[in-house]
Amino acid sequence: MRSDALFESNSGKLSSRGKAVLGDVAQEIKARAAGALTFDGHAGDAKLSGERAQAVLDEVKGKVGAGFTYAANGKQDGDGVDVTYQLKSSASGSVQLASFRVRDGQKVASRTAPFGAAKRRLEVKPFYRDGAYIVAVFDIVNEGPGTTPPDASYPNPSYPGGVFGAFSIQVPGKKDVYRAVRVGPPTPGRPTNYVDAGRAVFRTAVNEPVRGFVYLPAPPGNVTSVTFDAGPFGKVEKVPVS
Repeated sequence: MRSDALFESNSGKLSSRGKAVLGDVAQEIKARAAGALTFDGHAGDAKLSGERAQAVLDEVKGKVGAGFTYAANGKQDGDGVDVTYQLKSSASGSVQLASFRVRDGQKVASRTAPFGAAKRRLEVKPFYRDGAYIVAVFDIVNEGPGTTPPDASYPNPSYPGGVFGAFSIQVPGKKDVYRAVRVGPPTPGRPTNYVDAGRAVFRTAVNEPVRGFVYLPAPPGNVTSVTFDAGPFGKVEKVPVS
């Protein structure tokens, strides 16, 4: 979670908005987590990062209570606070893993966007739940003229490394944004891996569909549809989630 969503400016004190955000985080932890909770604060100043980690820990602990162990760490890099926990066992029924899918569902929406002189079309398929994640599934079709770059990506400059970093979901009527799942901690100044198609060499010819996917954290509760922000392609409302 970025510091500007949690704290007052240049401070370790939680803002009213930050407390509201952590209310949702606490709800998610109660539903999904087991055992140890770790709070890693990130800031350019070691003292401030430690204060922020402890402030988030205290707020979450007050809402979640007993049943967990808590640890706060300050790290002199990056920005924000990471909350790490282990998911409850799937044997309890709290985590349902998706079965293998031979085919994607039927297209639910199309969006077209320019990329220089060329155009590409996004064809959105139904999304599905896989454990603690929602898998966004889509085809991207080159409408020409000319070929698509073989390593085409749709990045977000704040999250370097992801092929589909600009893509995200929201629950209709809610403010929280759920972005691509990062693999491991960020490394300042370097790209990071995300759970998406990676640096695959895509099909490049005109009218050749390229299947894309990206794993996103599933919002709390039984979500049956989401608003899909497809970056340069725009937003798609009411994408079904099975």
